[in-house]
Amino acid sequence: MMLSPRTKSAILFVFVFIITMKTYQFFRDTSQRDRLLKFGYLGNCRITEINSSGSKYKNTVCYIYFVNNKSYNDSKQYVISGALESRLLDVTIPILYDKTNPKINHLLLFKSDFQSYNMNYPDSLKWIEELR
Repeated sequence: MMLSPRTKSAILFVFVFIITMKTYQFFRDTSQRDRLLKFGYLGNCRITEINSSGSKYKNTVCYIYFVNNKSYNDSKQYVISGALESRLLDVTIPILYDKTNPKINHLLLFKSDFQSYNMNYPDSLKWIEELR
């Protein structure tokens, strides 16, 4: 089956676009991680909502945290089992945020989140790993 030149161009455009977005995401995530390692402050957040993100495997975890009496809302995608999803709502979870720019943050939910910032996983969250 031969593809028309227009179809080939469209496929090439989509491919280049995806590669560009993945490269941008990689450098943004690396920059965010570096900032959190340098200026990170450990705080707490409360999980306010868990939504299916259209994928049968990923959920969007929405959370709120406070820094100097100002609230910040954010979300992150995770693979979460149904048993864990029902228990996480309104639970207080650690968060690492940038002291100089609190909008830069990372929810510390699973052991791998803590390990990526060279932190020990607390015993108080082991129930999360067990339900994962």
